[in-house]
Amino acid sequence: MMLYAYENTDEFKSRGLQERLTGYVNFSLAYASPQMTGLNITCRYWAYRDENGKHNFFFWKLFAVQLLFVIFFEHVVFGIVKLIDVVIPDIPGSVQLKIDIDATIAKLVLDDDNTVMVDCSTMTENNVAMHDRSR
Repeated sequence: MMLYAYENTDEFKSRGLQERLTGYVNFSLAYASPQMTGLNITCRYWAYRDENGKHNFFFWKLFAVQLLFVIFFEHVVFGIVKLIDVVIPDIPGSVQLKIDIDATIAKLVLDDDNTVMVDCSTMTENNVAMHDRSR
């Protein structure tokens, strides 16, 4: 029972966290030499660099993974946009029907066919289809 009480204290949690982060802190902090800072002490700052100040191998691996993530996410967005473009028509069906009716009426007028006079108020989708099939 006493061990359970000790495990749930902040001291135990912070000690465990400190032990786990020791390697991470040493890994993720770079050294700034006294020549870089102008101080007599060596400072540490967050960067993935070696002792010479050049980016280390982990930096380049992390950079490559970040770049691949951006490219992958970009392609996912492009795919979703293309899917939406395919699923949703540019012109609604009712507007397309009116465009087809107007095109058929324009063909009749331009053909100068006096034998067939069509009233546009009686023109329906079936009439347009029959007229197109007859030509």
